[in-house]
Amino acid sequence: THTHTHTRTPHLHGPCSRLLRSKSRDGTYLIREGTHAGTAKVMSVWQIDRVRHYKLFEDESGFSLTQGQSFKTIPELLQFYHMQCMLPKSDFYLGDPYHPSDH
Repeated sequence: THTHTHTRTPHLHGPCSRLLRSKSRDGTYLIREGTHAGTAKVMSVWQIDRVRHYKLFEDESGFSLTQGQSFKTIPELLQFYHMQCMLPKSDFYLGDPYHPSDH
């Protein structure tokens, strides 16, 4: 059962998703600035033995990982994938955000 709620803006990290490799819990994630033109933010998620990256798309209706499901804020998107829906092309729900103080 997922009980964690995301009520504040997630921690933003620079292009250093390698931080997640030190975590062994599936679903641990961080939001980072995109490194390619046209990509504002990327969600990096630890899944089994690697980091998967999901582009966060932003348009006038809000934020999304895929076409068709949009959220007004990033915390709303995170809440949805944490509790209600598996990540696209994945068998995982989001876990907890990465916290540098955990290491």
